[in-house]
Amino acid sequence: MRTKFIQYEPHQCGLEFVNFAGVYTILEYCAPANGGYVTDQDGNQVCESLCSRGPALRWSAGAPLIDLIRKEYRKHKKLFLLVGGVYD
Repeated sequence: MRTKFIQYEPHQCGLEFVNFAGVYTILEYCAPANGGYVTDQDGNQVCESLCSRGPALRWSAGAPLIDLIRKEYRKHKKLFLLVGGVYD
């Protein structure tokens, strides 16, 4: 299954995919409507490359959040491949 990006609101979006272990996964992200820090579905702050550690990911309200999530997902995927992971 290819990764599917879903926009709910300009400041809320989701990501659907089958992870490396074959598990269907849905991740959801949101930020304050006027911009600010991005959080996941559990309310945890998201960092650059969609990681749980590192510089916090900030969104400015000028463009939909989904654009930022797509960009950070590509960075995350590239980092994963660099350390020997496999993405289909």
